[in-house]
Amino acid sequence: MNDLTGLIYYYFDSNMLTGTVTQSFESLSQIRYLYLSDNTFTGSFPSSGLQYLTNLTDFEVNGNLFIGTLPNTIARLPLLQIIFFQDNLFTGPITNIFNGSTQLFLSNIQLSNNQLTGHLPEQLFRHLPSLEAFSAVSNCFHGRIPSSICQSTSLISLALDGLTCASSCQKKIFPSTISSSYQSSFSIDHGIPLCLFQMPLLQTLVTVLQAASPVTWRYHRA
Repeated sequence: MNDLTGLIYYYFDSNMLTGTVTQSFESLSQIRYLYLSDNTFTGSFPSSGLQYLTNLTDFEVNGNLFIGTLPNTIARLPLLQIIFFQDNLFTGPITNIFNGSTQLFLSNIQLSNNQLTGHLPEQLFRHLPSLEAFSAVSNCFHGRIPSSICQSTSLISLALDGLTCASSCQKKIFPSTISSSYQSSFSIDHGIPLCLFQMPLLQTLVTVLQAASPVTWRYHRA
């Protein structure tokens, strides 16, 4: 792609593309929209080269089979507005991914249905003044919901249910021949910050059901 230096729109959604994504973004410095959603890409998403996409606003790779950690070079993309990484197999923490020093325009973050771990970091909400939508459903987070979440006064939609219920953090209670009940390996402590119910623009609020102790739920086969 060395000759595509003027490319702005990179759209490969909803095909049957397979294999891995190569590290060939260095020459795409003008690109604004990167869409690779709803394919069957595998492997880790390359972090190297992304830092050159300083004009990128929409970054959507949801609905694939990506593994490994989220590319930490996301933190260096100053114009980024939308991150759709849901419905993959990403693992690891998100602590170093989001920071308010360069992500002033980030408005929509979708991380649901992965295997992400660790805490929801304080800086995720404290330093993202444009954040309107955030979803992290079905992962393996633990700890508490940061109180800084209420500093995101632009939030319109917030989905935090099932933060600890991804398949990689489920423990079977009984052998599958007896029961299909599971227990979560992690928990969310200290409940829901009450200030969420005073958020001025919030229209959709789906909150965690987990308490300080692990929660058991039952899976019913169709």
